[in-house]
Amino acid sequence: MIEDSCELLPIIGTHSELVQKLKSTQVVNCFLINIDNFSNINSAYGYEVGNKVLCSVVQNLHIVKSIDMALYRYSTDKFVLLNEKDLTTLEMQRTAETILSFFSNTELTVGKIELKISLSIGISKGIGLSNISNA
Repeated sequence: MIEDSCELLPIIGTHSELVQKLKSTQVVNCFLINIDNFSNINSAYGYEVGNKVLCSVVQNLHIVKSIDMALYRYSTDKFVLLNEKDLTTLEMQRTAETILSFFSNTELTVGKIELKISLSIGISKGIGLSNISNA
């Protein structure tokens, strides 16, 4: 089980809530978001800074995501955005590009440390739990 030491992390869905949502939803757009090289942040700056980076990423994902998207934590440095609208592949790609662009133009400040965070995003549209493995 993942320990959440950030006050922002409880405002997102947990892994088990994500699984339940995917089991109960017919068709869903899935955006699997990975923080690139997150283990390097923990190694270089320690877990406390790493946790603050996670909090900042969550806060920024809430800023950039559409209001009709739900954010879930998938694993330590992976998050999932779900949307039940009928989006085309092009619309999903544009959404992913918007998120990537936002993070490439944003520096995260943790104490006196300024970091550029890059993300990788996989997209999938389908039914149920297979979305995660397809993203």
